[in-house]
Amino acid sequence: MPAPNDLPAAFSFNYLRVTLLILFGGWACTAHAQLQDLQITGSKTRIDLPFQYTNGFIVVPVVFENWFPLNFIFDTGAEHTILSQREITDLLQLEYRRRFTLVGADLSREFYAYLVSGINLQAGAILAKNRSILVLEEDYLRLEDYTGVKIHGILGADFFRRFIIKINYRKRVISLYDPSAYRPPSEGYTRINVEFSKSKPYVFPEVVLRQGDTSTLKLLLDTGAALPLLINMDSDPGLVLPEHVIPSNLGAGLGGFLRGYKGKVPSLQLPPFRFSSVVTSYQDLQLGEIDSTQLDQRNGILGNEILRRFTVILDYIHEEAYLQPNKDYDDEFKVDRSGLLIIATGPTLRDYLIYSVLEDTPAQEAGLQTGDEIKRINWMPTTLLSLSGLIGRLQKPAGKKVRLVVKRNGKRIRTTFELRDLI
Repeated sequence: MPAPNDLPAAFSFNYLRVTLLILFGGWACTAHAQLQDLQITGSKTRIDLPFQYTNGFIVVPVVFENWFPLNFIFDTGAEHTILSQREITDLLQLEYRRRFTLVGADLSREFYAYLVSGINLQAGAILAKNRSILVLEEDYLRLEDYTGVKIHGILGADFFRRFIIKINYRKRVISLYDPSAYRPPSEGYTRINVEFSKSKPYVFPEVVLRQGDTSTLKLLLDTGAALPLLINMDSDPGLVLPEHVIPSNLGAGLGGFLRGYKGKVPSLQLPPFRFSSVVTSYQDLQLGEIDSTQLDQRNGILGNEILRRFTVILDYIHEEAYLQPNKDYDDEFKVDRSGLLIIATGPTLRDYLIYSVLEDTPAQEAGLQTGDEIKRINWMPTTLLSLSGLIGRLQKPAGKKVRLVVKRNGKRIRTTFELRDLI
């Protein structure tokens, strides 16, 4: 089996969440111990936060320090809130109280962040006062490259864990309920088996890894993950790769790509719900080299490409979770059929570069190269497309013909290829 491509670590693939392991000493205890007031406009028992769903990420508008309108990824897989744009706190001349070490995506390189206290964050009618957040020393995450919109950080569970939250993917609304006035849903919802640890929800689906090989996995229910399913292969000796996988870049973390494989599992069942032929990412984290308790003994991640098929209720107070299928429940799982990895660049994020071309794929056979700038796809200028719109055209059914115009070394090059199934 070939090894995953060894790509540079400057940019980010389009589908996967940021995986971040934080070694922050005693900060968690300090942040939990301090008084973190919440002010809610009016006497509301429910607050609706509209969001943008882009390229598999939930993006919510947040006002930072009563002044800066920013975009944050709403992330149930993150315990703490993170600001990736240090120039904002520099401009406000905020005090950096302490420097922390972060472990990169390769689990070896070190990066740095600062603790900043006394921050005010407002989302909709909620004002979270006197918060402590983590500010990256540099923008290691490059979130906008693979979302295609300006992103300034991650909104973690420290912001919303005092509420019962309902995520309506169809209406693009997150509702936060006052626990004292909330009543569990009585119709249309199914209560699922869930466990909360460090303010993060874990579910336990039955996954058919290969025909005749079924395992019950512990998966992080992660709204910060733009994928259906990720399995950490070395989290359990019984986990095995399926017969047909391809080397792939799974996503981006601090300082580089998460490399692994992509394939499909025949079945994933979160009783009573069942999905077939689930597109799956396989990652080897080399857990023997780190303290595996950092990952709460989990086997992987259940992400937005499954969660978006439901309205999701997470009750942090009573540690319960509910799902209600929506009209997207039976959607086919989307998968790239070109072999291209594309990032968004430029001041308006409407310039699209080929970051990598996978071997033995239609894109490679058509002569496309890393660094090519995509100018047109099927005669449409890419400046009229979002990143997710461009990628969606490369996920069309096998046999679909794609015509590209790319710019390389100042010259325009035309090429044509047919999409085909890669996994």
